[in-house]
Amino acid sequence: MPRGRHGFTDDPHQGLDHTLRARVPMNYEGLVSFKRKAKIQNTLYNPRMAKAVVFDVDGTLLDTADWILEAYLYVGESRGTPISRPLMLHELSLGNTLKDTYANLFPGQDFAALREKHREFQDAHMDLVKPFAGVPETLQTIRENGIKLVTMTNRVRESSIKTMTQSGILEYFDGLCCADDVLRTKPDPEHVFAALRPFEIAPKDAFVVGDSPADIESGKSAGARTIAVSHGLHADVESLKPDHVIHKIEDILPIVLP
Repeated sequence: MPRGRHGFTDDPHQGLDHTLRARVPMNYEGLVSFKRKAKIQNTLYNPRMAKAVVFDVDGTLLDTADWILEAYLYVGESRGTPISRPLMLHELSLGNTLKDTYANLFPGQDFAALREKHREFQDAHMDLVKPFAGVPETLQTIRENGIKLVTMTNRVRESSIKTMTQSGILEYFDGLCCADDVLRTKPDPEHVFAALRPFEIAPKDAFVVGDSPADIESGKSAGARTIAVSHGLHADVESLKPDHVIHKIEDILPIVLP
């Protein structure tokens, strides 16, 4: 169908719902009026505007590198099988769950015992948890614009709430989606679907933000737009092929806000 210079079709009925369609007169005055209204509506609607932002926590919002890394090293030392720092950094860059990481490090070992020792260290060193610079202010700005904030983390809920409370960012979030809330965690797209489901928001209307391959893969597989942060444990974020790369958290604002 031919289009005018503003991109509207010459059919005033095109794109209207059934109830509105009956009210548009088939004459020049009606056509001009319809085009004017459609142009205004097109200006107000921004397809880039997010309805939700789904955040990874560790390495994205919170600097927990030492808190997590040292816990694994502590467990290795306590069992008489020290873990090398380079190996541990590689494991952490994958973004796996605690259980999967320990399965890689200590195949066949009792996970419950490993987890207990892990938490023993972390409970005694909560001072190692802190938000990255600009995180509270950025979350506040996004929230003030009516965008839902949700976490998507491969840590369990109890641990997530503890660190988010410690760092003062829990209050900004509308929802948490943790490892014990889903059957399949990231990089499976189900983690994104589960995070958005309570708000009835489609992945295409959301951004997924993270620093690991698991975050970006999960977001892409779900159909969300993805933003990789460069200050986490995964150094080569460009190789993840995200839609955007940011180097400090406030760089997210011109991307997700209308």
